[in-house]
Amino acid sequence: MSAVDWTPEQAALRDRLLDASTENTKRCPACAMTKPAGEFYEHAARHDGLTPYCRPCHLARTRVRSKASNRAKARLAKAHRAEYDALYAEELAKLRDDA
Repeated sequence: MSAVDWTPEQAALRDRLLDASTENTKRCPACAMTKPAGEFYEHAARHDGLTPYCRPCHLARTRVRSKASNRAKARLAKAHRAEYDALYAEELAKLRDDA
């Protein structure tokens, strides 16, 4: 079974759209190449049932977003780490003063 369960109406629309296209092809806006429909991931919410970008372009875009996300998380963790260290030093100083 595929990753997406199509209703009969969705499957009919998908098949009709794919059959209407030239030999089941689709153009990727990232690489500007026309490729067979099999070169695209399935996406049930899209009108043609396929992702807008071909598999290699989709993976490249995902890698870029993932790297950006990881960098942002690292920067945030570093900022929080400095705040944590300052609070820890304050609490440690209070404990030393009480002793």
